[in-house]
Amino acid sequence: MIRLLLIVPRSKRGNIFIKSEKMSFNIPPLSPPLLAALTPKNVDVEIVDENVDEIDYKIQVNLVGISVLTMTAPRSYEIADQYRIKGIPVVLGGIRYGKQA
Repeated sequence: MIRLLLIVPRSKRGNIFIKSEKMSFNIPPLSPPLLAALTPKNVDVEIVDENVDEIDYKIQVNLVGISVLTMTAPRSYEIADQYRIKGIPVVLGGIRYGKQA
């Protein structure tokens, strides 16, 4: 079975946080669960949100996907390097802002 690890890197500032005069809340990362739901059934998917859990670099995976935001980019590159050293392919992706062509 193929093993896919999806990672949400921690930010030095913590989770994405929205604050207004009337309310404040954290925004949970939605991309990894959506990708897991769209992944074929023959792929075992694990999601690690580094704001909640530690990354276990010892688990055997075939592919790593990292959800990147500007504020998590430095940490994302560190994580990617750890897996690439082991010869594991890494895919980085994130939200695209701006006009679509």
